[in-house]
Amino acid sequence: MESCHRAARTRCGARVGVLCLSLGFAFIAGGQISFERLRSFGFIDQLGDSPAAALLAGSDGWLYGTTIFGGVSDKGTVFKIGKDGAGYVTLHQFTGTNGDGSSPAAALIEGSDGELYGTTYSGGNGNAGTVFKVKKDGSGYSVVLSLVTATRGANPQAALLEGSDGRLYGAARSGGFDGLGTLFRLQKDGGSFELLHDFSGVPGDGKTPFAGLIEASDGALYGTTHAGGDANAGVVFRINRDGSDFALLHSFTPASDGQGPSASLMEGSDGVLYGTTRDGGNAGLGTVFKMTRDGNNFAALHHFGQSGDGQNPYGGLVEGSDGAIRGTTRNGGTAINGTAFKLKKDGAGYSVLHHFDGSAGDGYRPEGGLVMDQAGNLYGTTRLGGRANIGAIFKMNSDGTGYAQLRSFTFNGNDAMRPYASVLEGSDGALFGMTTEGGSQEFGAIFRFKNDGSGYAILHNFDPDTDDGINPFGGLIEGSDGVLYGATRYGGGADLGTVFKINRDGEGYTLLHRFTNSPGTGRYPIAGVLEASDGMLYGRTISGGAADGATIFRLNKNGTGFAIVYSFALAGGSRFDPYSNLIEASDGALYGTSYEDGSDRAGTIFKINKDGSAFELLHTFLLSGGDGTYPESGLLEGTDGALYGTTSFGGDSDEGTVFKVNKNGSGYRVLRSFNSAGDEGYWPNGELVEDAGGLLFGVTYFGGINDLGVIYAISKDGSAFSVLHRFAPDSAQGENPISGLTRARDGGWYGTACYGADINCGSLYRLAPWQVGGRASPAGFHLTITGGIGQRYAVDGTAVLPPTWTQIGLLTNLTGTAEWIDPMAGGTQRWYRARWILP
Repeated sequence: MESCHRAARTRCGARVGVLCLSLGFAFIAGGQISFERLRSFGFIDQLGDSPAAALLAGSDGWLYGTTIFGGVSDKGTVFKIGKDGAGYVTLHQFTGTNGDGSSPAAALIEGSDGELYGTTYSGGNGNAGTVFKVKKDGSGYSVVLSLVTATRGANPQAALLEGSDGRLYGAARSGGFDGLGTLFRLQKDGGSFELLHDFSGVPGDGKTPFAGLIEASDGALYGTTHAGGDANAGVVFRINRDGSDFALLHSFTPASDGQGPSASLMEGSDGVLYGTTRDGGNAGLGTVFKMTRDGNNFAALHHFGQSGDGQNPYGGLVEGSDGAIRGTTRNGGTAINGTAFKLKKDGAGYSVLHHFDGSAGDGYRPEGGLVMDQAGNLYGTTRLGGRANIGAIFKMNSDGTGYAQLRSFTFNGNDAMRPYASVLEGSDGALFGMTTEGGSQEFGAIFRFKNDGSGYAILHNFDPDTDDGINPFGGLIEGSDGVLYGATRYGGGADLGTVFKINRDGEGYTLLHRFTNSPGTGRYPIAGVLEASDGMLYGRTISGGAADGATIFRLNKNGTGFAIVYSFALAGGSRFDPYSNLIEASDGALYGTSYEDGSDRAGTIFKINKDGSAFELLHTFLLSGGDGTYPESGLLEGTDGALYGTTSFGGDSDEGTVFKVNKNGSGYRVLRSFNSAGDEGYWPNGELVEDAGGLLFGVTYFGGINDLGVIYAISKDGSAFSVLHRFAPDSAQGENPISGLTRARDGGWYGTACYGADINCGSLYRLAPWQVGGRASPAGFHLTITGGIGQRYAVDGTAVLPPTWTQIGLLTNLTGTAEWIDPMAGGTQRWYRARWILP
């Protein structure tokens, strides 16, 4: 959780609520909340993690492949992607439960029936792996065989082969009588399973077949084992399709031949067998070899390991129309992250086609080898690298030119993830937010959605390759011009942060300011920005001031007029850590908190004029006396004119507080000391928000059920406190809310959770309008609603919980306060809620 702890120190401005139900009894004791998850971050059909196998070029022009990890259960996926990188989708997400497979490590094959067939390393009824099939559109998935260790073999990591007889042939890495692997065949519907060979590891036999079989032009099957043979360095073997006439054709000698063949053989256009060894050879880093089908004329064509050369080829070979063979090495190259190579079938003309550099725009550890389409284009995967360092798909021409990354695998399918700031309701009624991570470039995104969770869209993906800002930790604001404004902590060319604007439809994204290393100009704006009453934007940076301390800056909404308003000193305990937003109070001054300054380095509350004058510390937090310490979130000016906020630590149990202070610094008091012992939550984060009835609402990052955080309400005098919602450990709701709530015009409270939900990327949630309980007396139940003049409300009632709501009233607020009496008599218990009816 450290990433959230450090990242969550900024919040966007809270919106004041507009609806209160005044019932004449203690609301806190009787209130109930309807919690609804609106969205789980992460495009589930776009998931995948760690592709280790070669791709399949399907007859329909698409590329198909597998990932070992990823998917909702993180047990691997089957995916397809266009040759231009478009149209990526997961066709199946393995669960490893109820007989499903887990961790597919092998390439797919396309059967003569047009369906895809593959294997999983584990899962199935015996957790020894499976053979599965799925249609190319993702339908019709089924497990056609569960391997059983003793009788069928276990843990296949090799691709299947469809023989000329229409049967599937496979190799299991382990299992069998001696536990050293097997060869098997079966019908495509899973029937007629036959064990063709049970490896024993004795002289004259191999063991642990990592690679799949090929059917050569003579109709026999050929393959390799990773170990076994005379030197226990692996073998090449031949076997008939019915399992007869098994013959060991070659035992590898490590120093001269290579050692540990892990990939399938290739029969060249000349009828000769070609292959690779993972290790061995002159430098002990692998070889390319050839031999005739009778086992004679073995030759090592290339010994890997020279300076800048590739090392350790895990994948197999492909032959191009030019007669040359091509492959990949897992390691080596100029960046020691793997290579793609080419050589002639006689071993001459060896060259490295591509050196994988491991950058975000490239991958590394190409373990699966290459596939070539009819046009001569090469495609492959890398186990690691890409934006999220969990693999990539690439393409290049047959001569190595035109290299391009087609897809970078992500934890969230290129969706936004890790929302650290509050959402914003725009003047158009849509809700907007930002995430610090995720997006197509993995550096954060801006998103929009409707208040029912529909209409979700990514408006902008932050991209470091264009000198864009990256990693926004604060929230958005809507300016008086209807445009959205925000800041990013990093990026902008110098990687020191930016201020930007974007229209609500996602158009017009513009960087207004890039922070630089120029002395005294600020850097790293971790919080969001504020539009003050003078129409200018104000914000804060962590450092870069006159003495390299924190700053307050301002600029016009068109990006001109940038200036440092105030530079904080570093001496004498003034370690201003500006993790929260500024607010402009009703007196026109700016107010804020600092996390780790003051005499005890426990934080402060300060006030400053917009021109930088009259800086004043209103309160210095102390490490004694039950005071709060380390305020990570910003302030709220209540309707009573006082300032309210939270500290992450301190208080009676050192688990955080809610505090109050007047704008002149007087009247400071702790309203609430959090205590984890009572499941009430602790480590409060996010700005507080106030309902029109005067209650304050907030969230805690920890506490509640399984330490996943809570939503709470508290009166402004601290006398009443209630936990409204405890985030549950079922992961569906989301976990660890770190940003404050936003009250929208529909009467709902909206927020984000940092973790949890479907794939642990966080969630968007809503609290429905208040459900409040009471008993209608013979005189009726008196309901008072306060809010804006002209607002219309529907009043719903229910006699049961969970509620079944029925509209029982309708009223318009004509004076600022609207009253309604439930005519139901007899003391029957009823719960009520009021809903704002939008124009």
